[in-house]
Amino acid sequence: MHLPKKEFDRLWKVKPMVSADSVVIRKGEILLTKRATDPFRGFWVLPGGLMDTGETIEETAVREIKEETGVDVKILKIVGVYSGAKRDPRGTTLTVCFLTKFVKGGGKTDGEASEVRFFSPSALPKNIGFDHAKMIKDALSIMKNNKS
Repeated sequence: MHLPKKEFDRLWKVKPMVSADSVVIRKGEILLTKRATDPFRGFWVLPGGLMDTGETIEETAVREIKEETGVDVKILKIVGVYSGAKRDPRGTTLTVCFLTKFVKGGGKTDGEASEVRFFSPSALPKNIGFDHAKMIKDALSIMKNNKS
């Protein structure tokens, strides 16, 4: 459900928004999207977005990945819950970040991203938007601990 921008901005100022972001892993690499819109236009971010009425947060994560990247995933586990008034310049948000595994790709995207690309953890871009660098760091820590 997409609201007109004016209504979206108004609602965000009076009520916190709930969203899902995901660290998508394929052969050890992480999927990022380059934002085509503000805030953080031109920055790399994790695929994610706002929860729609009537869906679970897990459904939000899977839907947003598919819409933004054309990729199908399997959720492996929760990376963490991130909240606060400074996470997003538009307003207060609460996000559940998931660690997900790439299943297949190649579908149509919604145009929210100007580019979609996998990065090696050792070659991540410097311009990562929101608090997604922390989410990636937390996910990599989980992955490292699961290997030991």
